[in-house]
Amino acid sequence: MSRVAVLLGRTTSDLTTSVVSLLITSLCGLAIGWRIRGNPLDAVLAYLLILLFAFAMSWVGAFIGLVSRSVEVAQSLGLIWLFPATFISAGFVSVAALPEPLATIAEWNPITALANAARRLFANPAPAAVAQPHSWPAENAILYSALCSLGLIALFLSLAVARYRRVASR
Repeated sequence: MSRVAVLLGRTTSDLTTSVVSLLITSLCGLAIGWRIRGNPLDAVLAYLLILLFAFAMSWVGAFIGLVSRSVEVAQSLGLIWLFPATFISAGFVSVAALPEPLATIAEWNPITALANAARRLFANPAPAAVAQPHSWPAENAILYSALCSLGLIALFLSLAVARYRRVASR
């Protein structure tokens, strides 16, 4: 059996979980008043972009699981890096409200790009009172988000497969 098959099975399983989670989240959002204001094709693209990023994160998780010595360590490591990456993004706070070093990190953060791309594709922009950055990732959020996701998949798929080969050969 191919070494990548086990990992691909696991990450595809994670992707299936992400599809269900995204469906439930969208239905809850619709129930409380969130609406897709863009065209249906853009909405489908937004969902695909979100799922591509989720798939990339599943490869990060696969690699973390393979390098961890125990399940407990894997769970801790899986969240330790995620909190700063999420909070230093425009997912919760406008980049303009952050101090300069954090603002630069947030502008180039893939989570910021994904949030901006989803807002744009769902046609739900940030309120006019919120200052919008004019950096390349902000102006090309859809492309940047897709490139970051594909880059993360390529990097962590390679690392996970290499690590799995070492672990499986023991």
